Amino acid sequence: MAENLIAAVLGKAAEEALETAVQAYLQKKISRKDFQTALLLVIVKMMGDMNKKLDIANKRLDDVNRKLDDIKMDVAAIKENMARAREELLRVRENIASVGIRI
Repeated sequence: MAENLIAAVLGKAAEEALETAVQAYLQKKISRKDFQTALLLVIVKMMGDMNKKLDIANKRLDDVNRKLDDIKMDVAAIKENMARAREELLRVRENIASVGIRI
């Protein structure tokens, strides 16, 4: 029976596996030791599920970080272009001031 329970625990979602283990223990279908083993398996399964979710979240965060880095580079390029435009505008103003405008 314990082997069947272990197979059932491994083949189900953690919450469903926990319910299966509890029901089997309450119905005296498994020993206390087998129940404890099943609980440990459920805990390990839950930890594995959580690790998968954390991996997905980390991948998403990495994507966001890459996008933020791209935005930072774009902003730096815009700032550089604005600085060049200001310099050019100052040169144009100086040229206009030095030539003077005659009507």
